[in-house]
Amino acid sequence: MVPTQASPATQVAHANAPISDLDPYSDEALIEPWAMYRELQGLGSAVWLTRYQMFALTRYDSVIRALKDASAFSSASGVMMNDEMNQVLRGNTLCSDGADHQRSRRIIGKPLSPTALKSLQEEITSKAERLVERLVSKGTFCAITELATFLPMDIVATAVGLPQDGRERMLVWAAQMFNCFGPLNDRARGAFPVLREMMHYASSQAVRGKLKPGSWTDAILDAVLATVLAAPAPRERGELSTRNTTMRASTGKRASLSYDVRPSATYLFRTIAASCRARRKAMR
Repeated sequence: MVPTQASPATQVAHANAPISDLDPYSDEALIEPWAMYRELQGLGSAVWLTRYQMFALTRYDSVIRALKDASAFSSASGVMMNDEMNQVLRGNTLCSDGADHQRSRRIIGKPLSPTALKSLQEEITSKAERLVERLVSKGTFCAITELATFLPMDIVATAVGLPQDGRERMLVWAAQMFNCFGPLNDRARGAFPVLREMMHYASSQAVRGKLKPGSWTDAILDAVLATVLAAPAPRERGELSTRNTTMRASTGKRASLSYDVRPSATYLFRTIAASCRARRKAMR
């Protein structure tokens, strides 16, 4: 999807483009999307969705062009289908362009380099062998709940450095996060309370002292700290704020710096709660 404002240029563009009233976010489409995808592709490489006032890029060439042309298809204002999430996540790796995006990717991508991942090979192999041996000994097992979930809930969570408590909810949180990336429909609104739970976990468990030393998140926090320390001196009262980082330093003493690094999504529910209160008030 390509979110766009209804500017005069946009009006001219979609006036000459194929138009469809199909809803890619309906329950039916999410369960069985292939017929709808074929219909949209048959209409053209860019189809104007009247329901959402947005373009759907339906073919490989148009998608690749959009991904490679940040000047025409910017991600900096957000890539989600609703303004609430775009406002909250603006400035993170997903919602950024150019130098900002590359800087963030370098920090996040460093623990995922081939060299860094090679250090996990022995641990992953050992865990995989034990898992296979245990499942085979059972004779029958559920491939989804007992096999497929092992990678994100054990291998990935351990590499990220998360504590054991709360891991059992990770897949639920991930699914509900993606539900918030679509239009602000009942599905998205229903996901907000679950994300509140995830944000509590992130702010109380994914922090220094509870993260595994030497883990991916530990390394990312170190890299973010190094980036902030290399920035110009803090302004008022020794405080420095960036899009994704909040730092507090003892005035004039960089060596005694204490810090709290939080992703911008930490502020998600303040914005959502305010939006929901305003909507309820308007409906009364």
